[in-house]
Amino acid sequence: MYETDLKNHIKSIISEGLGSYDELFSRSKGAFPDVVFRIAKSLTDLPHADEIEKNPRAGDALPEPNPSNFDWRFDHGTIKSICDLLPKYQVSRIGLFGTPSLYLPLSKQYANVTLFDINNLLLEAINKNEQVNIVDINHLDTSIYGKFNCIIMDPPWYLSYYQNWLQKANELLFDGGILITTLFQEFLRPGAGAELEQILAQANAGGDVRILNNTVRYMTPEFEKRIFKLKHIPVGGNWRIADLMIVKKQRLMQLPVIAIPKDNWTRILLNRKVIAIRQEAEAMPISVSLPFATGAQLLTVSDRDPVKKKVNLLTSDNVGLVLTGTARITGFLDGLAHGQDRSALAEKLNIDPDEKIALDTLLNLINL
Repeated sequence: MYETDLKNHIKSIISEGLGSYDELFSRSKGAFPDVVFRIAKSLTDLPHADEIEKNPRAGDALPEPNPSNFDWRFDHGTIKSICDLLPKYQVSRIGLFGTPSLYLPLSKQYANVTLFDINNLLLEAINKNEQVNIVDINHLDTSIYGKFNCIIMDPPWYLSYYQNWLQKANELLFDGGILITTLFQEFLRPGAGAELEQILAQANAGGDVRILNNTVRYMTPEFEKRIFKLKHIPVGGNWRIADLMIVKKQRLMQLPVIAIPKDNWTRILLNRKVIAIRQEAEAMPISVSLPFATGAQLLTVSDRDPVKKKVNLLTSDNVGLVLTGTARITGFLDGLAHGQDRSALAEKLNIDPDEKIALDTLLNLINL
């Protein structure tokens, strides 16, 4: 049913006349370009870009996006649209859930802006500001931050995250406060339309809802560009589009809390590359292995992929590896990031000769 409906949608777009695959990808309501490209190729052929355009990144002061924390950033037009939207609501205290690219622009307009995000590297990037809270929003204790009259959020595009983030935002808002959230579109994956219906029903339970269609556009992060290149998908620009939902809070929602494990990724900035390592409970010898027969480059951004679930090292340029001995590997890479000597680090962390070979392999695989 999903592919049939998507194919009919693509046929409809093509019948209107298209200039390129880029336009088709952006109008395919969230369907991933590899699926759209496969279907479209069976119907027609369109011009496409040879390389993904090198657009300036929105929020250049921020560390590169890494797939460990579902990190897609708004483009400049979206940032401006959201900033321009707020004055009509007369907001004063603003909370940002997982929207770091909005923090600096909004801080220039408003005196009281607080960012909540999982990425520990943001503290240094935004000058260790006391209004930047490194927290897992799924487990946020809303009782300690006071009330806000505006929350802007961009949850990971999974129903459980939306349910938890909607509840947390609703708890933090004053009555009459404004919640602004991104909404994925109906062809994101099979079943996405039904998920959207649940999200809208829950939002309506909390207040008055307004939808702004196709308002949000995301920068294509480096890790996703590399996936397109590996798969020969002709994406030349910023294809990912979302809607914007605005909710004026009228009542406190009581949504079921969905159990999501706490984030246990440690993120390290090394030579401008963001390396994320998921910490494992057991202490084991250091080893490094490839998750895919084709090598270390990820083939999908989806957290539902069974192979990707095994990966516990992710880089901002799309390398994925399976490690053991994650605590000492983290200590080693963090030491390098802070300018420490490799030999001294190996001695300090009790790294034996075989483990040194594994670390050399790791550094080669992540191009360091």
